[in-house]
Amino acid sequence: MSSIALTAVHTGAGGYWFGNGNQSFATVRGGDATNKTYDSDTQYAEYLDSNDGTAHFDAHARGISEFDLTAVPAGVTVTAATLTLYGTSRNVFGSQYVVIDLATAFANNLANFNLANFAGVEQASNRIALSAWALSDGANVFTLNATCIANIQAKLSGSIYLATRVSGDFDNVAPSWSGDNAAYAVHNGVGHSDATVHPKLTLTYTVPVSLEGIERTPIRGAGRGIMRP
Repeated sequence: MSSIALTAVHTGAGGYWFGNGNQSFATVRGGDATNKTYDSDTQYAEYLDSNDGTAHFDAHARGISEFDLTAVPAGVTVTAATLTLYGTSRNVFGSQYVVIDLATAFANNLANFNLANFAGVEQASNRIALSAWALSDGANVFTLNATCIANIQAKLSGSIYLATRVSGDFDNVAPSWSGDNAAYAVHNGVGHSDATVHPKLTLTYTVPVSLEGIERTPIRGAGRGIMRP
C-alpha cells in the first residue's frame, strides 16, 4: 500500500443572497440568475440563513474544492481516501451537519453552484455536526466512501471537485427554526498563506505487480541451471 496527499489547487464558495429575506426554501436552494455571490478565499463549507420564519430565507451557499489527480501514479488502484478541511469558524443552529457531495465542474462565475451541477450523492461515510466542527485550523476529516473512491479512480487523469453542503440543503429538508438565524461552518481555502491548512485529499492505493520487476533466480537441475521467471 502507498499513499499520497494532494492539496487543493482551487477553492471557492458561492451561492444565493436575497436582500428582502422573504424567499422560499426551494428558491434559496435553486438560486436564480441575478442574486449570486462568490468568494475564492473564504470557504463557507455550507451556509443557510433564515430571516423571520421557516418560509423566509435570506441566503444559502456551498463550497467547492478542486483536486488535481494527475500526480497519482498511472495504473494504480485507489483503495481508500480522506478529505480534510481545516476549520476556522462555525455557527450552530438547529441539527445541521456538513455533507460531502460531488460537483461536476469548478468555475468562479457561479454557474456551477446551481443544483443541476451537483450530483446529490453523498461522497463520505460520515457527516460532521456543526457543533463538532473543529476550529482554530483544526482538522475536520471525512472518510470518503466507495462511491467517491470510484469517482476518484475514474478521474485520475484529471481533476475531481468535492463540494460541501449543509445537511438541510443536501437532504432537501427545510429547517424548522424561525427568526433571524444562520447555520454554517467555514474552513481555510487556498488563499490562506499557510499551505499546510489548505483542503487536503489523501489517497491510499495499490500498485500492480509487474513481471518485469521480478528478479529471475536459477533452479538447480541435473547438470544445468533452469531459469525460473
